[in-house]
Amino acid sequence: MIDINTNMVNLNMIDTIGSGIKRMFTIQKKKFFPLPEYTLSDDRVKVVITGKVLDVNYAKKLAQMPELSLEDIILLDKIQKHKPLEDAQIKKLRQKRLIEGRKPNYHISSQVAGKSGQDWEKNMKFR
Repeated sequence: MIDINTNMVNLNMIDTIGSGIKRMFTIQKKKFFPLPEYTLSDDRVKVVITGKVLDVNYAKKLAQMPELSLEDIILLDKIQKHKPLEDAQIKKLRQKRLIEGRKPNYHISSQVAGKSGQDWEKNMKFR
């Protein structure tokens, strides 16, 4: 007799090799959605996954700059969620021209080198 856990593993519903967290980040990135948020407390882990675009400029950056590192994407995600960043992180994003504004009111730059906004809109229609 096979238990429910075994069935879920066989159907790839449960991660068994420890790649689930990175995979969730990758899936959200590919959909141009905000990254998952984890809260650790009282021997529990709470995960919040948002299934919609919060900031169009964030989504455009991800669509038009696929070479962004995961670190840059995490920092941009914090900007779109209005979470605080360290000065060094702000400086890094400014040097790459990914953000604009003044402390504490930063926002994701609407200026994107390369592809046009029409390409982003076309990509979003097929997600």
